[in-house]
Amino acid sequence: MCGIFGRDPSPPWLDMEALGERDVTCAMQDERARLYPGCKDRVRQTLAYNLTWEGLQMLLRHGDRNSMAFSVESRVPFLTREMAEFCLSLPEEYLIDMNWRTKSVFREAMRGLVPDEILDRRDKIGFATPERDWLEVLSPWVEEVLASARDIPYLKPDTARTEWLAIRKGEKIFDWRVWRWINYVRWASLFRVEV
Repeated sequence: MCGIFGRDPSPPWLDMEALGERDVTCAMQDERARLYPGCKDRVRQTLAYNLTWEGLQMLLRHGDRNSMAFSVESRVPFLTREMAEFCLSLPEEYLIDMNWRTKSVFREAMRGLVPDEILDRRDKIGFATPERDWLEVLSPWVEEVLASARDIPYLKPDTARTEWLAIRKGEKIFDWRVWRWINYVRWASLFRVEV
């Protein structure tokens, strides 16, 4: 089992024992290190991984499709091989500073050209779907789906339900996992997935 900051990264709602019986293990960090052996720090290793294996291709495809659908010419000005190689050559503190502010070297380079309120902004997010609002409205259905998940492989439904209730009470932060649990349970039920 791999660890992140000394903690077990496997979520409590995932049945790692059952997955282990199928030779499934947590290898995310190990995989990144194997793919990018020259990277000695996690920030650059993660950036390199994200550039080549996760997310970027999907975001570019969606951005291209959406801009074309509305006849908008979009550009990704900093997405060049040279820029990526330069960023990956920088020390970690140039990418994320001591206050966890991303793009720190770029923000400082733009200081004096771009207003400080823009450079120091911390509330910027992407185009997020209102999953929390949807699931709050559908809360009885969410609980019913999770309660029906007794025979769904690799999921600990009682733990998932407990986490969902903690999220609803504001004791835990809402994130992608609830929506994924529901989709996984519905998919596994529909296709009668068994271990």
